[in-house]
Amino acid sequence: MEVTPTHVLVIDDAEELLALFHDILEGEGYRTTLAAAPPGVEEIVRLGPDLVILDLLLGTDETVAWDLLRSIRADQRLVTMPVVLCSAATDLLDRLQDDIAALGVVVVPKPFELDDFLQAVRNCRPPGQNH
Repeated sequence: MEVTPTHVLVIDDAEELLALFHDILEGEGYRTTLAAAPPGVEEIVRLGPDLVILDLLLGTDETVAWDLLRSIRADQRLVTMPVVLCSAATDLLDRLQDDIAALGVVVVPKPFELDDFLQAVRNCRPPGQNH
């Protein structure tokens, strides 16, 4: 029986980081979709990822990614989708710590250890999927 690879949607405004995420995840057997700008909820539903990796600070606007995350959690089709916040915005992560915990997302601060990042992704993949 062929196992479909876990589909990861990566949202980060830094092109070089998107390329890095792509190389890391594809090298581990994941299928990736990359977005330099945050897609809307309908686009995420259409793409059908198994999990989302989201930079908390997209551009200079602190609210864009946060609004997207809240929209994901408010949509019944996406409410249980695993989300990994991967961000270097430590002040923002600290300020939103309680809200982030309430939304049930995993946080991996940048810069990260590769093993820690991959373990967070593995922990988020759907049951029964190896990659």
